[in-house]
Amino acid sequence: TKLPGGQVLAIEATTRAGAEMVLRAWLLVSLSLALTSAYQLPLLHARPASVRTSTVVAGLFGGGFGGNNADSRKSAAAEEQLRAMQEMQEIRRDPVESEIQKNKRRNLSTAMQAARAGNIPASWGSALDPESGGRYFYNVETKETAWEPPAAMVEEMVDILEQMQRKEMQDVIDNMK
Repeated sequence: TKLPGGQVLAIEATTRAGAEMVLRAWLLVSLSLALTSAYQLPLLHARPASVRTSTVVAGLFGGGFGGNNADSRKSAAAEEQLRAMQEMQEIRRDPVESEIQKNKRRNLSTAMQAARAGNIPASWGSALDPESGGRYFYNVETKETAWEPPAAMVEEMVDILEQMQRKEMQDVIDNMK
């Protein structure tokens, strides 16, 4: 069987249970690829140990004040590589939460647009000011008002969006099992 990335799955299933296990594994790999393919970073390869060691030694003894620009660029590149590898590990650990984190900015923008249109949670209210025609917001319990969407309201809206996205992604995963 060919996987989406072109890899060949060459596992022979001699029983129905074995075939189901192979299918589940393939589906999980496919889902993982589907959830992360739009955001996947190229795999970064580690430098040979000799290069890493010489860079560290040069950094320790190569003039701590001012240092060498080449060494600082190598260090920055190594830090970026480590960060990218840590991101990939996080995606593998929990693809649903990783996707939620990547969608945070989009969810914040969506919540702000919905708030400005008056589509807000039940614990908040909004109305148009008759004099200015501008929309203002108020907390139903405290009666506190604001011209801009309050941060607490926007956070609540983002939480609602994230809960919906978690449920949708978990349903996809559960349907694969």
